[in-house]
Amino acid sequence: MKRNTVLATASALALAIGLLSVSDAVAGRRDGDCGPGGPGGPGARMMEQFDTDEDGTITREEFDAAHMDRFTTADANGDGEVTFEEFKAAADARRAERMERMFKRLDTDGNGIVTTAETDVFHERRFERLDKNGDGVITDDDLQIMKPRGGRNMDGPPAQKQ
Repeated sequence: MKRNTVLATASALALAIGLLSVSDAVAGRRDGDCGPGGPGGPGARMMEQFDTDEDGTITREEFDAAHMDRFTTADANGDGEVTFEEFKAAADARRAERMERMFKRLDTDGNGIVTTAETDVFHERRFERLDKNGDGVITDDDLQIMKPRGGRNMDGPPAQKQ
């Protein structure tokens, strides 16, 4: 019985993470929360990380400083260049931080264990966010609303117009 509960919880957690990854990929996001303007989304985290004077705006200087900080952090040996190994290590560290944040969001009671009840809450909220028009189904139109404006994701070049 306990083994079945553990397996069910692990399956639910894997499903939640999988659904999160798929919907974020469709939306062009990598963070697992509700989006650029939403609480905890990439916009909120970007503002938190880049807006060093906390005035609610990111100046070009703040933006450039954050870029340099990220580069310097990745440049583990301090030689002014980032090798693939350094790049991968920095990306792995950021990924681990995101996974920890995701786990903490799922672990709503903070006991270090994620239960199916906790993933059910996340799962329900996720569906409601994806079902933009509230009709009880997720359509391509709902997902199109979530795609970044301008036909590109935040990190890539503009999409080629047909």
